[in-house]
Amino acid sequence: MRAISEFPTPKNIHELKRFLGLTSYFRRFLRNYAIRARPLTDLTKKTQTFTWGEDQSAAFEDLRDSLCAEPELYNPKATITELHTDACSAGVAGMLLQTDSAGQLHPVYYISKKTTDVEEKYHSTKLELMAIKHRPGGRMAHVDALSRAPVDDSQDTRDHIHERLEVLQTLDETDYVLMIQYGDAALRELIPILKKPNEERTPVKRQRVLFYKLDSARLLRNVNVNGTEKWLYVIPKSMRKSIVVKHHDQLGHFGVDRTVAKIRERYWFSKMKQYVQRHISACAECLLNKIPSGKRPGELHPPRPPRRPFEKIHLDHVGPLVKTDDENSYTLVVIDALTKFVKLYPTKSTKSNESVSALQNCIDNYGIPRLVVADQGSCFKSDEFGKFCDSLGIQVLLIPSRWPQANGQVERVMRTLIPTLMCEMDIEEQWDKKIVKVERNLNSMLNKTTGRAPFEALHGYLPVFDDGKLTKLAEGEDCTWNPPENIQPDNHRKLKPNI
Repeated sequence: MRAISEFPTPKNIHELKRFLGLTSYFRRFLRNYAIRARPLTDLTKKTQTFTWGEDQSAAFEDLRDSLCAEPELYNPKATITELHTDACSAGVAGMLLQTDSAGQLHPVYYISKKTTDVEEKYHSTKLELMAIKHRPGGRMAHVDALSRAPVDDSQDTRDHIHERLEVLQTLDETDYVLMIQYGDAALRELIPILKKPNEERTPVKRQRVLFYKLDSARLLRNVNVNGTEKWLYVIPKSMRKSIVVKHHDQLGHFGVDRTVAKIRERYWFSKMKQYVQRHISACAECLLNKIPSGKRPGELHPPRPPRRPFEKIHLDHVGPLVKTDDENSYTLVVIDALTKFVKLYPTKSTKSNESVSALQNCIDNYGIPRLVVADQGSCFKSDEFGKFCDSLGIQVLLIPSRWPQANGQVERVMRTLIPTLMCEMDIEEQWDKKIVKVERNLNSMLNKTTGRAPFEALHGYLPVFDDGKLTKLAEGEDCTWNPPENIQPDNHRKLKPNI
């Protein structure tokens, strides 16, 4: 005790660090230690000149006297525990309290942290949230069922915007929308203009907000999407990264056109295509797993386009892949030549009986094709596969050996499918469990040849899937139905020029 009570006033940074090292060892016994010690700890910064003033003297004496005083902490017991937190610009702190037999609260543990230069500028509400936000720690190696074994239902993402969304889940939708839009400098200028009646706006301001409107505190923009006027949710600059990550990284790493088309189903922000191009050009997964594509030199001679969906289909196998728990090692890819609709069937091998079974499954759902295009695989040349096709009146066209370009429909999808599967796989032995999601994403993305998503080309409307909390922020009146008989002739016309 004498070593603490008689500790001399530090004269330099070395003596100050000695004192802080001594007191910090007992910090769990001192309430708000980080906040009370901040005038001293700030002097240890490399950019700070050692200047001892009244604040430093007061903090030094406060800590020295507190360590010599009677301890405030009580021994913890197996009773009800309360967590109390507090925050200010100097730091955040918390303590665990328990009641004694008389019903009085007593502290059993203290913890504190000083704020950084950035954090000390936070609003008081955000500081309070930061004080109670859980951070998995290393104070104890065993599980105490309080904070060492949390249930984390948030998305695993590297984007800091999603961390903000997790914290803001307690706010209602209107507050959330207002917060992110008012936090954007560009949008913050538009919103006050839109709140004024049109007759009170100057001509310049009327022109500036010509394509914008406010709807239930949401800022929307009028955009022409494939010939249809739609009001799309305006994405603040701080959310662009998370939106692109959601529609590119988490939907299979598709190309620029497909990613932009998927985003524009619900959202809009300025220079979207350029932003997506930059994101994809720097995407590590795309750089590692995709190969350059494009037209090869020479004249192309496209075949006659089919007249109806699944009149002409293309087949090929992907694999061998890692054997799954269900012993699947291959995937049979089936593509409709007209709509570009894709079906994926996991198989244990490339034997003819499994190929026939997968093709029968496709026929049961989409009807009998007139022509099947496949490579020289043994299963497609087998008697069993040939007899099955002959019994249904299906013509089989086998492409030349070592010339996969002749079956370019499948080859193009496989260039996307294989990287997508690799990006989606968390556990290699369960890739077949991801096939449904990969197939869904392939069919809901824009196809550059037809100008539509394969699902829309076949069924006449775009599918709507769960988009999490962002689904509520976007206008939901974009699910329109266009009869397939109006779409497919247009596909038929587009196939020749774009091949």
